[in-house]
Amino acid sequence: MGLSLLTRFVIFSKKQNLFNNFSVIILSVKLNILWLKNSIGITLEQEIQTNKRIALLPYYFWPRTDAWEQIKLELEARAWISVTERTNTLNNIANIINCWQNKTGNETLDELQQKFEQVHIYKY
Repeated sequence: MGLSLLTRFVIFSKKQNLFNNFSVIILSVKLNILWLKNSIGITLEQEIQTNKRIALLPYYFWPRTDAWEQIKLELEARAWISVTERTNTLNNIANIINCWQNKTGNETLDELQQKFEQVHIYKY
């Protein structure tokens, strides 16, 4: 025998209430860059609420490793990250690596932040 309409409504209402009380909202993936003299460290964080983040990856250091390829594999393993966000993230990483390769050593942190507005860069 199936559930009555009232029972179905009560079960649905409880599920909706549980969902509505779930306060963590996944916002986006953020790139963090350690801009070093001989390498750059690249990692990703997941912004779960405004100003609240959790680490998704360890730092991958380029050119010691193929950081771009490693992060590509990591992103592909996370189905909840959209194809558009994966593509944008990988494009940003490629642009950052190219900029680092062509560096003059005179770039200030402000100049780097202006060039890559969506990325958190820490220069040492």
